[in-house]
Amino acid sequence: SAQYHPFSISRITKTTISLHIKQMGKRGFAKDITDLASTKKGMEVLQKSFCRVEGPYESLSIPVHSFKVVVLVSSGIGITPVVPLLETMGSDTQVYFIWCTRNVGDLESN
Repeated sequence: SAQYHPFSISRITKTTISLHIKQMGKRGFAKDITDLASTKKGMEVLQKSFCRVEGPYESLSIPVHSFKVVVLVSSGIGITPVVPLLETMGSDTQVYFIWCTRNVGDLESN
């Protein structure tokens, strides 16, 4: 049967999809996925897996690329729609980025 897991999509290309998955606790589906993705064999399994993607449910309604100064504020997993914006901002745009998290550990990359 179908299972629903609210991961955040951070990037989609013609051949790949990148997700942000916050692991909550020592057990569960998100933990299983992150453990699997941490090994070469696991990545091979994930690359052959099928998933259904729904959305997006919201869209950015402000044309941020048309401003000379931009302030982006996000918190927690809400960083996922901001990352692609940061990567596409031109060098002629001054960007202030504020990201709030509950724990310093959330800022660390695994």
